[in-house]
Amino acid sequence: MAKIISVIVSGNPDSNSGFNKLVFYNNPNFDIEDKNYVGFEGCPHFYTIKMTPTHVIFKLVKNNVRSHGAVRPGSLAIAFSIPKNHKLDNGYTPYDVLEDLKNTFLAKCMICKDPVRETYEFNSPFVDQTVLDQVAAKYTISPVDLPERVMLTSGPVGYVVKSEAEIISLFRDFYYPEFCSYSEVVVADTVNQTSYVAIPNLSVPRIKVYGVYVDGVFQTSVSSEEKQITVLSPKSPEYYDCKPLNFTIRQLKDNGIIGVELLDSQERINVSTEGLATPRKIQYQIKFASNEINKYFQDHSNLVEVVGMKGLVPIKNLTFTLTGENNAEVKSGTISVRIQTGSKYTLNTFRFEGNMLKVMVEEKKVYHTSTIAGGGGRTPEANSPVYEVKIQLNERFRFDNDRNTLRIRLKGIGEILSANQTFVYNNKEKLYEGTFLIPKASVSRVGNPCLCFSTKTHEYSCSNVNMLRSDHCVLSEQHFKIEKIGFFARYQKLLTLLCILLITLLLGGLLGYTIAGGFRENADVEQEKEVSTTSPGDEDAPENSMTNDEAKAFLEEAKQELEKEDVAFDKIEEYYRRYKENQNIIDPIDSEKYYELIEDYHELVGYIQNGQFDEIDKICGGPSGPCPNISANHIRVIEKLEKTRFIAHYSEVKSFKDLEENCVKKEEVEKHVCPYCGPDMYFDTPVKLENHLKICKKNPANSNKGNNKKNNSNIFFAFGKSYFCIFVRPKIFNSH
Repeated sequence: MAKIISVIVSGNPDSNSGFNKLVFYNNPNFDIEDKNYVGFEGCPHFYTIKMTPTHVIFKLVKNNVRSHGAVRPGSLAIAFSIPKNHKLDNGYTPYDVLEDLKNTFLAKCMICKDPVRETYEFNSPFVDQTVLDQVAAKYTISPVDLPERVMLTSGPVGYVVKSEAEIISLFRDFYYPEFCSYSEVVVADTVNQTSYVAIPNLSVPRIKVYGVYVDGVFQTSVSSEEKQITVLSPKSPEYYDCKPLNFTIRQLKDNGIIGVELLDSQERINVSTEGLATPRKIQYQIKFASNEINKYFQDHSNLVEVVGMKGLVPIKNLTFTLTGENNAEVKSGTISVRIQTGSKYTLNTFRFEGNMLKVMVEEKKVYHTSTIAGGGGRTPEANSPVYEVKIQLNERFRFDNDRNTLRIRLKGIGEILSANQTFVYNNKEKLYEGTFLIPKASVSRVGNPCLCFSTKTHEYSCSNVNMLRSDHCVLSEQHFKIEKIGFFARYQKLLTLLCILLITLLLGGLLGYTIAGGFRENADVEQEKEVSTTSPGDEDAPENSMTNDEAKAFLEEAKQELEKEDVAFDKIEEYYRRYKENQNIIDPIDSEKYYELIEDYHELVGYIQNGQFDEIDKICGGPSGPCPNISANHIRVIEKLEKTRFIAHYSEVKSFKDLEENCVKKEEVEKHVCPYCGPDMYFDTPVKLENHLKICKKNPANSNKGNNKKNNSNIFFAFGKSYFCIFVRPKIFNSH
C-alpha cells in the first residue's frame, strides 16, 4: 500500500467556539497552534516550513477569514506533513498540495465576501471532517535519500520574502542549510514591521551545499563544485609521514577518488584518512656498558627482552624497531627491559638516549656449594669463575609441566649439585634453550662429572668431561645418552610402599601362625642351592650398544620400513627410540643421513597424534617444508586429508593405513554394472564393461538366440556406452 500525506485543518467556524481542529486525515502526529504571525497580516495568505527530526511540516495560513454569520475576523490554517527522507510522487511540490487543499476547502466550506481582499466566511458553523479526504488521498509519497536538515526547537522564527514565482521555485527544493538555525521559517510575498529574523541572500533555486565528513566527523561545508577541498590525516606527524588529500566536487563527479565517497542526494562527502599516513619505522640499538657484555648478549640473544604495551618486541643483533605510535612508548616510559634468569647478568637500570637503549647490568653472584647458578648455597663469591652451559632441546621435547622447567643435576663421585632451570623457546632456531652457570670450584670436587636431567619417561645424561669444562658449552639433545625409564624405576616409591605393606601383612600372619604352633622344624627338608644365571662379563656389557655394522643394518632396515605405505606409528617411534639410544654410534657412520628420515617421521607422527592439522598441512611443502624426507606415498595421503574428518578421528589413527581410511575424503567412483551378472560385477570405465559383455557367460547374446528370446526375463537398455537393466522376476504358478 502506498504511503500518503497527513492533513490537519484548524479554524473557528463558530464565533463562540474558538480556534479548533476541523479536519483530520491519515492520523497526523503534529498539531496546529492558534498563532498570530506579526507583520504578515496584510498577506491574503502565506506559508511556513518546519523541519523536525521525524517530519517536515508545511502550513498555509489564510488571512481575512470570518466565522459563520460574524463580522469579527477569524483565522484558518491548513497543514500537511511528510515523513523524513520521503518525497511527493508524480512531480508534485508542497506548494501544489497546499494550494489544492486551500482551494478545495474554500470552495466547499466558505463563501467569498470580498474578491479584492480575498475575504471569506464559513458557510456553516460545522465542517465535514472528510471534506478533504479525496484531495489528500491522491498525494502519495515514497522514500528517497535527502540531506540531513533539522531545525532548532528553541530557535527564533525566520522569514523569507519572495515573489510568487520564486516561492513556487523555493518549494521545489526547500532543504536549505540556512533554515537549520531557526525553529520555523515564514515564506511570504510581503511583510510589514516584524520581530522575526530575516534570512538574507537566499538563492532561489537552492544551491546544493555538501557537508564534508572526515572519518565520520563533520569538517566543513562546500557549495562550489570547483572549490578545492583539503583533508589531512589526524595521525601525529611525529610518528607518521602524512600527505594531504586534495580534490573538488567536480573531480568526484567526473572520475571518483579512492577513499572519498560522494552521496549526491544526501549532499554528503565521506572521506577516509586510511592510507594518508605511513607509520614511521624507527630503529633502536641496545648498548651495554662494555664490548664484552655486548658480545655475550649477541651470542645469547634470547636472554634479553624488550617489552612494550603490546608484548614482546622482536630483537635482532641487539636492535629492534618500533612502528608508528609505538614510538610514543619511549617518551611515555612504557617500554621495559627484562634479563632472563638463565643469564650470567642481572638487570640494573636502563634508559633511552635518542635511538640508543642503554642497559646497565651486573654479573651474578655465584653460589659454590649445593647449587647450580643461584640455588640455595651458603656463601656467595662475587667473581668466582664459572662454566656457562647452554642446553638446547628440540621443539618437540615434552616437558612434564607448563613452566617448561627441568631439574638439572651434576652428579658423580663426590659433591652432587642440582637446581631447577627454566627453558625459553627460541623462535628463530625452533629450539628450547636453558642457560645456567656452574661454579668451576664445585666441578673440580666432583669425580667423573655427569650432567643429567629426566622426564617421567626418559633419563638424559652427558658425561663428556671436556665439553663440561669449556667456559662456554652448548649441549644439544644428541650429546645426551637417552635411556627409557622402566616401569619399576618409574613407580619405585609406590612399589616400595606396596612391598613394605605386603611384608608387614605377611610377617603378621607368620607371627600369628607360629604362636598357634603351626611351625615345626623339618630336618629332612633340603636347602635349594642358588644357581647363578649371570655369565662372566655380562656386567660390563652396555645394554643398548651397537657395532658399526649393526648401526648400518639398522639404518637400512629403518629406511625400508618407514617408507612402507601401511607403516604403524608404534614402529616409527620404536626406530626413533633405538636411534636416540645409539645416536653417538649412528651419526658418525650415517653418510646418507638416514637419521633425518627417522626424525622427520617422528616429528610427523607427533603432529598427527596431537591433532595438529595445520602443522601437518605444512609438510606438503616438500623439500622446503619442515619434514622434507617424508615419502611420496605418505605425502599423497597427507595432501588428501580432510580437516573435519581428521579432527574427528585422529585419536583413533595408529598407522598411515588408518590415516587414509579414516581421515581422507572418499572419492565417488562411477560404477558400470554388468546387467547380467548383477551389482557385484562392475567396472570403472564403459570400455571395460563392453569388453566384459563380449565374453560374459550370462549374456543372452553369447548363448542360443532362440532360448534367449524365450527365456529372457530382463529388459536391457543401452544409451551410448552406459548400460541399464531392469530385472523382471517371472511369476511361477504351482498346480495342485
